[in-house]
Amino acid sequence: MKQLYRDGVKNRTKKETAATSRAIHLRYTLELREWGRLVAGHLQLLDEIFVRLFADENFLTLLRAESMTTIPVYLKPLLEEHTCGYEIP
Repeated sequence: MKQLYRDGVKNRTKKETAATSRAIHLRYTLELREWGRLVAGHLQLLDEIFVRLFADENFLTLLRAESMTTIPVYLKPLLEEHTCGYEIP
């Protein structure tokens, strides 16, 4: 089976190989926009989840009780913006 595959690849011309390569590159380029939209949607959903968590007084109390004094830098603005006036350690 492997030999048949190799023979098929060897028998391709440079023109066929280049055309196949361009088609694959075009497909990936077109799909890149969709992947970007998908990732942006997931990040927006995560932002909404963290906004709701940081607005919850019980969640902040839990963080304090567990001595969670550090958070990732990219979450700090969300925490400061949506804590509803609660003090953060």
